[in-house]
Amino acid sequence: MAEKNVWLSLQNLMDNNDNMDVQRKEKRKLVLEGQDKVWPLAKKLGVNLAWGIDFLFEPELNKDQNSYILRLQKWFTNAEILKMITQQNGE
Repeated sequence: MAEKNVWLSLQNLMDNNDNMDVQRKEKRKLVLEGQDKVWPLAKKLGVNLAWGIDFLFEPELNKDQNSYILRLQKWFTNAEILKMITQQNGE
């Protein structure tokens, strides 16, 4: 992806919650487990990263957007996060 200048747009999902149906929890399981691998690997390999979330489909979560962004601190500095969600998303 880095060599071909392809952008990777990921969602930093939260853990499953009790209100989710079993099928949705199962679909999200691999995504949740993969986050600790994909974010650092993409960063290490220089992949262009865009940040996204499906709040369009769950507008009641809009109030939580900042907390989702801050969860990226596990893998990125604050400066890297700010660049990702502004400049890089604009590109």
